[in-house]
Amino acid sequence: MANTKITNRVLDKTVITGQSAVTVADGDYILVADASDSSALKKVLASDLIQSSEEVADIVGAMVSSNTESGITVAYQDADNTIDFTVGTLNQNTTGSAATLTTARTIGGTSFDGSANIAVGLAATATALATSRTIHGVGFDGTANIDLSEVISDTVGAMFSSNTETNITATYQDSDNTIDLVVDAAQPNVTSLGTLTTLDVDNINFNGNTIKSTDSDGDLIFQGNDGGSTITALTLDMSDAGSAIFNHDAVFADNGRVLLGSSSDLQLVHDGSNSYIDDAGTGILYVRGNNKIILGKYTGETMVEANVDGAVELYYDNAKKLETTSTGITVTGSNSVDGYIGQFTQANTSNGDGVKVQIGSAAASEYAFDVRSNAGSTQIISAKGDGKVGIGVASPVTGLTVASSTNITQQPLATSGTTISWNALTHANAYLVPAANLTIDLPTNPIEGAIISVEIAMNGTPRTIAWHTVFEFAASTAPTATATANKTDIFTFRYNGAVWQEIGRVQNMAQT
Repeated sequence: MANTKITNRVLDKTVITGQSAVTVADGDYILVADASDSSALKKVLASDLIQSSEEVADIVGAMVSSNTESGITVAYQDADNTIDFTVGTLNQNTTGSAATLTTARTIGGTSFDGSANIAVGLAATATALATSRTIHGVGFDGTANIDLSEVISDTVGAMFSSNTETNITATYQDSDNTIDLVVDAAQPNVTSLGTLTTLDVDNINFNGNTIKSTDSDGDLIFQGNDGGSTITALTLDMSDAGSAIFNHDAVFADNGRVLLGSSSDLQLVHDGSNSYIDDAGTGILYVRGNNKIILGKYTGETMVEANVDGAVELYYDNAKKLETTSTGITVTGSNSVDGYIGQFTQANTSNGDGVKVQIGSAAASEYAFDVRSNAGSTQIISAKGDGKVGIGVASPVTGLTVASSTNITQQPLATSGTTISWNALTHANAYLVPAANLTIDLPTNPIEGAIISVEIAMNGTPRTIAWHTVFEFAASTAPTATATANKTDIFTFRYNGAVWQEIGRVQNMAQT
């Protein structure tokens, strides 16, 4: 089919001689042969070839305008797309009627002189092409539409089949006119891909060492599919020096360590049985919090609780047993010590309170304080709830009950010049060997009801003894020490809260 034109969506009737016009839709394809290469076919949409009515009118108008006519004038009216024909004066006798043309003409190859009708084959009434044609191997005579889809599929399929491919297999499925493309499972190294917006792969194996984002502060985000929902499992925040933000747990296998610090100083590890927090460095391991710190069982049982600006509490079986307070500690329940208990020391001696120990019950029949030998059978010190104290006695019957075998050791009084210093607390049983005439000064640490005594032993040279006014004697007269060598005087006093009152005196006793 040579130089076929499509006008107003109908194949040119001069080509399809004697056949009905063929209507062409915009979506129909026309196969066009290259004039220089008849084997080269091109598939063209009919819409690209069909000209509009205005275009056709302008083409036809140009064909009949400004040409050479004889006996007729032709004018194309572009405004309404019409052609005006004006016939000039005919060169014949205009009277009567002409039976024939002065000069015969040929119409469609048939001579016509006007003497008889001639038959002209019109494309509008043609039912078939005068000469059948072949379109891409499919015969076409105009009597019916042709379907080129299978021919085109087979042609394209042949382009994909039995060719040389690399890392991909192409298979044409003639049954459903589809082409299967399968990429090989193993691919050689990819050296460059340019810039990818999205890449979907099943697995990625890295032989290199670096995964990086070149965007300024561009985060690295690892996402996955959790039961149909997209989740962000891990975000590396590049605007915060690569801080790792996990959406959920970070799980380490047994013996897998969490190492913190450039020298791995702090280590967290679970060995399959036990868990460890190890400080392998030389610094201090701090456990700090803004409110409180609780050490306890995984299921919630408290063992140790430390409160900010408050108490530190120790628990046994989730029950508090020891609590620090603003003044000391509070212990709940009975207490036992295995070994040396240590030393009680008054840190602040300015308040004059001394060392206070409060232990046990206040019941008169029960021990408030009980000290025994290591075997527990020998009583050392006992104190009952009624205030009675025993030394070497399990059940004291007086304020102070001392076992008959117990001796209170005498302590020598210290001399400062000619003045004797007497500590009533540490030298309740005192003795004195005067080396000069002396004055016994005011006793320190007096306790109301306390009893003190002093033995004065004269050696080879008798001395005089004077007494501080805090000592009160019978008849308000201070005694005179025995002036005989190798004789002894013993004086006993009781403190009433104001003065030391003499309650006993023995003089001029032989020294033993």
